[in-house]
Amino acid sequence: MQNVLRSLLVLVCLCSGSTAWGVEQVSQPVYKVVELLEVMMPLVDGTRLATNIFLPEGNGPWSTILVRTPYDKRGSDNKTAHFFAERGYAYVVQDTRGRYDSEGEFSPFADEGKDGYDAQSWVASQPWCDGNIGTAGASYACVTQWLSAPRSHPAIKAMVPRLTSSNVYEMMYHRGAFELATIGLWALKTTNPIDYGRNKPRILAALDSLPLVTLDIVASGRKIPFLRDWISHPAEGAYWRPVIVDDEYGDIDIPVLNIGGWYDIFATETVNNYVGMVRDAKSDKIRKGQRLLMGPWQHVMSGRFGRIGELQFGQDSWVDQRDLQLRWFDQILKGALNGILDEPPVRIFVMGENRWRNEQEWPLERQRATTYFLQSETGANSRSGDGALTTIQPNTAVRDTFTYDPANPVRTKGGALLGIADGPHDQGEIEDRPDVLVYSSAILKEPIEVTGHIKLILYASTDARSTDFTAKLVDVYPAGVSEVFHLFSYRTWKKFDDVFILIYDVMKSQIVKPTNINLPGVLNGARTTYAATKTLQRKLF
Repeated sequence: MQNVLRSLLVLVCLCSGSTAWGVEQVSQPVYKVVELLEVMMPLVDGTRLATNIFLPEGNGPWSTILVRTPYDKRGSDNKTAHFFAERGYAYVVQDTRGRYDSEGEFSPFADEGKDGYDAQSWVASQPWCDGNIGTAGASYACVTQWLSAPRSHPAIKAMVPRLTSSNVYEMMYHRGAFELATIGLWALKTTNPIDYGRNKPRILAALDSLPLVTLDIVASGRKIPFLRDWISHPAEGAYWRPVIVDDEYGDIDIPVLNIGGWYDIFATETVNNYVGMVRDAKSDKIRKGQRLLMGPWQHVMSGRFGRIGELQFGQDSWVDQRDLQLRWFDQILKGALNGILDEPPVRIFVMGENRWRNEQEWPLERQRATTYFLQSETGANSRSGDGALTTIQPNTAVRDTFTYDPANPVRTKGGALLGIADGPHDQGEIEDRPDVLVYSSAILKEPIEVTGHIKLILYASTDARSTDFTAKLVDVYPAGVSEVFHLFSYRTWKKFDDVFILIYDVMKSQIVKPTNINLPGVLNGARTTYAATKTLQRKLF
């Protein structure tokens, strides 16, 4: 297969600092905790969900925090439950339908909108709830918040979604390509964690099996119906409609504190949720109630000591998110005047410079777009080629080609992933492959910051019926180590004998005719700091 490549993109924004989100007065741990465990909460359809309730000792009623999770309510959330209950909150954590002690069949995401609304109604009706509910949780427990949010339960006054998406289709099919290592492995691990732990090598080897729909049998010897359904619905349509709410932001009349990580697989979606809520807010009050926090973290939120992947970002990169959520709920649910809604709405960690910075908006109004072009003379294959990334538009078009062998794929290493070599990792081994096109800038004369929109315009042709194109923006260190800033991909579904255009955009990817190329984009937050010794690279394969 041959691919013809040319042209590109990106951003560059030089920014000033500002004060940090402070830790002001918060509720203090003055209450003993009363535990009501294994309460079976009835849904409207009669299914009962196992629920643990943690109450401050006393008469109440109390502002309440609701967490709905498929990962066992008896887990680490109980420590968080005590933290909040000691500070005057009722804390409710619940197994979602079909998980652990809850009744019903587990069909991930499908029932979370209506089940979430039913749970909110039940909690609001309890004598220990004062009618003010905040939702919280990360990953899947964040999706449960978004899917129920457009139903607009009047008791829901605040949300804190962390590290996830409000569009389940995009979670499954990232720019058209099924997230095999992420969603496939998640399905296998979630439905049988013991087997996953014992047989992980066999399960990982099964990722190479075809047809994809039989992955469950090859990996575990059993069928997983919901995984087969996902694989059988590769196009966004009616099947996915109930689990997509990123076009319903205008129906969500709630202040939202969005928390994400630059190296989280859902980094783009976290940012998009903030942007969408600000854009479509029903009122100025709700618009001003939106917040975004983006750190250098992965999905699992490791890095307490500052190390993410192969890089050290410093201990200041860690944020005690429990304390931050406490301030958020104190002001919105309890009415405490702690100033959190008076602070700048956006706070980002600038990697490389390794410091936090407050901003007034996203995207940043002062960002400055810079166009780079991909070019070569004899060929950009591998980092030994002469591929160049330059701001000077070439006078002639030169074709760069590579042959893709599906039996020898270029495996992802590093980037915004879910648990498999996520975070920044050296790309040297990948750059040595002849089926990877590498375009490098000249050595930088001064630091530059990459914060904001990233977009790639790719001119290509292929003789394959279906193939994937991926691109990485990479920071090359003085010793030649290449650490990935950002990765994006796109899948084509038909053969293109003529040149076509792919617009790689963190928000949308499209195949278009060579006219009207102008799409909005989103993302990144990094700064190169080794002036005169670093380069930037764009890799395509």
